[in-house]
Amino acid sequence: MAAPPGSEDVTGEDFAVTHDFWIHVNDEDVGIVERNQRGLGTGGYTPGRLSPRFEEPLHRFHNMLADRMTGLSRIPDGDPSDDLPLYGTGVNPLPWRDTHGRPTREVAAHERHA
Repeated sequence: MAAPPGSEDVTGEDFAVTHDFWIHVNDEDVGIVERNQRGLGTGGYTPGRLSPRFEEPLHRFHNMLADRMTGLSRIPDGDPSDDLPLYGTGVNPLPWRDTHGRPTREVAAHERHA
């Protein structure tokens, strides 16, 4: 099983427990992804842009992959400490707010129609 360099070796019963846990988690994920794919094929979903309010981490991850493939570095560093909240601080402002803290045009329009 892959582990970060410097981590302690996991052997015997500890390994079996860890291994079984991750097999269980992955099996759950496979089922969830398969049901999601079937749902996307029913016609009730319209493909489009990612939602900045709910899919910012996915958008960030896509940009990280693109940067890795192109050799660019446009993604700001994450929060400097686990002690800070993930959103609204430092270099990770709320993705659905502008630099002055106001809702973006997309979000404001959505909120007016909600």
